[in-house]
Amino acid sequence: MKWKFWQTKTDEEIRAETKALQSQLDKLTNKASVEADKYNETGRDLERKRNSKCPKCGSTFVNDRIKRQQGKIDGSSSGAFFFGTGGFNSSLHGELDTNEVNKCNDCKNEWKKEKYKWRSTSKIAQDHIRQLAWQLEVLYDARHCDYDPSDIKETYDSKAEKREGLIREANNSYRVNEIKRFFNGTSLKILKLFIDDNCPSYDDYYKRKMEKYWNVNDLLDLGFVQ
Repeated sequence: MKWKFWQTKTDEEIRAETKALQSQLDKLTNKASVEADKYNETGRDLERKRNSKCPKCGSTFVNDRIKRQQGKIDGSSSGAFFFGTGGFNSSLHGELDTNEVNKCNDCKNEWKKEKYKWRSTSKIAQDHIRQLAWQLEVLYDARHCDYDPSDIKETYDSKAEKREGLIREANNSYRVNEIKRFFNGTSLKILKLFIDDNCPSYDDYYKRKMEKYWNVNDLLDLGFVQ
């Protein structure tokens, strides 16, 4: 998906705006990169702590070079012989994994080695896009909510009251603070480029959600700028 921003400008003007947009996009991407670095550093520290201290006795006298194999292998065979001729077939199937484990040399306890799942800058960016898409969808659903005055479970006295209540609830959610913290002051042009950079496929679920629920007024209320 291509976002078109210019129509009747000179090449020099377009180029200057392109460079300015790229600079702003780089700043937003760098924010995601800084978050990814902190996230990964915390994860690696946690991995080291869990692998270096026995969860049973608290000893740090740990051997992290022990390995064991776990899994299941099944087999089958078949054959047929007729007047001295025939054949024989066999097969094996299943799974056999080699899992690294830690072993405490004091209490002999063994536990599976912690493996931290590294996250890229793009993954962190996608997390923020996902939060934003979710918020826009919730606001859309609030404005188009159903209302049945005969429903005994209904807690609102009118559809307008329900709509306002749901919108207020959505705007008070934890997502809003996180969205404003990361995106505050970001222009809508940069947001579109940021989405394209980090959700390159049109089939991306949250990219399609952003397109479906895109609402300029909601985005401005969330701290974005024109």
